[in-house]
Amino acid sequence: MKSINIVECKNEKDLKEVSILAEKIWHEFFPRIISEAQIDYMVEQFQSFDAMQDQVKHQQYHYHKVYEGDELVGYIGLQNQPDRLFLSKLYLKDLARGKHYGAPVRCS
Repeated sequence: MKSINIVECKNEKDLKEVSILAEKIWHEFFPRIISEAQIDYMVEQFQSFDAMQDQVKHQQYHYHKVYEGDELVGYIGLQNQPDRLFLSKLYLKDLARGKHYGAPVRCS
């Protein structure tokens, strides 16, 4: 298994890269659950570049790219809320799923 690396999106270029990946992931995974029209709507409303940019500017979101080795395989969206850090989005490409990247870790 390759190592993963999580890198914060620092600029519009990073955010654009994540939004392109988001559209790919949503159209890869969700057709078995919802219609293409619903996927297009959800991507436009919540996963598009404009939506993500608004979330960063006005809703206290931070986005991070997830790499497996050198390949961009997913993204994470976190939102600062008054009493917690909310994990809003954690999406991975098909090739990175099932590897327990999102599994809880036991602390000793």
